[in-house]
Formats: sequence, C-alpha cells, structure tokens
Amino acid sequence: MATSQNLVKVSDHLSLNNGTTGVDLKAGQANVIKAKAGEHYRIILQKEGVSKLLDNVIVKREGADLQLQYADGTQLTLSNYYNEAKGDTGCDIALPGQDGIDYIIGENNALGTELGDGTTLMYAHGDHNILMSMAPGDTALQNTLADVSGNELSYIPGSLNMARIAGINPWWVATGLAAIGGGVAAGVGLGGGSTSGENTGSNTRNANQVAVTAIQNAAINNTAATSGLSVATYVTAGVTGVTSSNLAAINSALDSVLVDGSKTGSTALIQAIVNDYNAILTKSSAGGRDAAIPALTVAQFTSIGVTGVTSSNLAAINSALDSVLVDGSNTSATALIQTIVNDYNAILASADGLAGNTTLPLTTAQYTSIGVTNVPTGNALGLLYN
Repeated sequence: MATSQNLVKVSDHLSLNNGTTGVDLKAGQANVIKAKAGEHYRIILQKEGVSKLLDNVIVKREGADLQLQYADGTQLTLSNYYNEAKGDTGCDIALPGQDGIDYIIGENNALGTELGDGTTLMYAHGDHNILMSMAPGDTALQNTLADVSGNELSYIPGSLNMARIAGINPWWVATGLAAIGGGVAAGVGLGGGSTSGENTGSNTRNANQVAVTAIQNAAINNTAATSGLSVATYVTAGVTGVTSSNLAAINSALDSVLVDGSKTGSTALIQAIVNDYNAILTKSSAGGRDAAIPALTVAQFTSIGVTGVTSSNLAAINSALDSVLVDGSNTSATALIQTIVNDYNAILASADGLAGNTTLPLTTAQYTSIGVTNVPTGNALGLLYN
C-alpha cells in the first residue's frame, strides 16, 4: 500500500495560519477551531526547514462546518465556517491544488457528492492511492474518487471536475485565473462556473487571496526571483507600488531570510514591505539628497530583510544612502543594501582609536560602497584604521 509523503513526525511542526498568526495543531489527532470572518486559512507543515501546505486531504461540509481529513490522521473542523465565509470580508481556506496552484474554498464553491452520512464532499487532493485508502467502507466517497483519473488526484465538484479529467487546470476554470510568468491575472467566473453578479465579490476576493498565497509561498521558500512573481501578481493581491523597475528589488526582499510567511500573509503585510523598500530606493536615488525626504528607520531595513541596522548606526547608514556615489543601482537588491550596511559597520568597528585592531584590513571597495571618494590605496589606506 502507498504511504503518504506528508506523514507528520514528532519533530515536524503543524500549524493553522490565518493570514497573520499561526495556531499549533495536534498532528494525527482531531482539532476544532472556530472560524472567523476575514481570516484566510492555510494548514502549514514545517518539515526539515521547509514550509508547505499539508497535502493528501479530503474536505467535507457538514452543516455550517468545514471538515478536513489528512492521510496522517490529522483532522481539523473549522466550526461555523460557512456562516463566517459570507460576503466580501468572509473567511476562506487555501488548499494544495493541481500544478502547484492553491485551491480556495470560500462561500460559493459548488457542492459535491452527498456521502450519505450528513456530509458533502467539497474537495480532495493528493496521491490517488493514498486518498482511496482514506475511504475504507465509504462506498460513495470511494466511487467519487475512483472517477477522477491521474496519479495526482484533484476532485472538484461539478463541471470543474470534468475540466480536471479533461486535463484543464480546474482552479483556472474556477476563478478565471491564468498563469502569467509565474504570476496570476484575474478573469471571471467562480466555483461551478457561475459568472452571476452575486458572485463577483467572492470572485475578486478569491483571486486576491490566490495572489497573496502565491507571494507568501515565494517568501516561505525563497523562490520569488526564480518563480518569476510578476507585477500582475502583486496587482491582483491588491498591492500597489510594484513596477517593472522595482520588481526585482521587491522579489529580492521576499527571498531574504528575515521575510517569511508570517510577514507576507496578507495584502497589508506585503504592502508594508513594498512601501519600505520604495522608501529606501527613493532615499538612495538622485532625489535622495533632498532634505525633504525623511530619514529611514531601523524598522524599514528590517522589513525588507536587511540586518545590522540599529539605532546607534542608523544615522550613518542614512548618510551613506545620501551620498553621491550611492544610487538606485546600489540598492536594487537586498544583498546590495546588506553590503552597504556590512561595510559601514566594519568601518565603524575599526574607528575606535585603537591601532591595528581590525581583524581583516579594510578595503577601498568598502569605502566606495558607502559613498566615500578619494580613498587612498596601499599603506596609506591602513592609516584610516590605525
């Protein structure tokens, strides 16, 4: 019998993320959490330092509750889910889907097979054999899953399931999203293929959350640059200020160690990162010498994943970005900004009045990095830290 690739070990960490914070789940056990409007749920497995959506899942609806059953024995009931999912500000949940595209269950997804026990099958995804093994004695569930072809099984109710069997990605059909250079762009339609006016708000919200999830996944896995997150992805997520000119810089922030899923789980959190990076780019541009442009804060550097900036050296770092030699080309990636900070800190550490205390000799490049000109070379350079 096939075994799950997502079995949760004691050393692994399983949590329910609501878009801003996480709640620990008991792996292999039943968990019950009350759903709340405005929250965007994701069940995250942190395994060997990598975070991902827990897969091999069967999702059912019972009354107003949403029930999730996983191959490792973990169960989660989001109580009163469907009452809290109503309207444009309702809750929803992102689940692993076909071709790496998350599937969103919100208020208006089509109903699936009635299983005869008071529950309705809403969604299933994972290894075909594993999911079939999760339905012993449940003929209705087994028959439904058996009708879906492929080793990677994605059951989506109604006509969307037929799209899956025909080889069309069902989530693109469900939301009208199309892949564009690693990003997503919004179209029309929602669960069941409806394009009625009453579904417009949920469609927009689902498209927004899919884009937010794509950005969050990129931050979790440090793949923003390699996965090709596009300007369209940020626009669909409701984030402003990302252009073709600064896209690479913003993506570099998502790929930094400090920026993870907890800092990118909502439009507001992503917008804060974009705003802070744009402030740094403005400061370091030719206009950065304008006294009207406010000084940057420690929090702004931390926001984009740059370390080593403190209240003690903040003024010095600001002065470096104000120098003539430091412009947008020197701050177009977090690694470049980190180099400026590291070089300034190395120089500051050497300027303590003690001769010969520098562990590694300072270089001309370090001075140039922070905007200092006419730096001497050879023995004369050594006088600067002696």
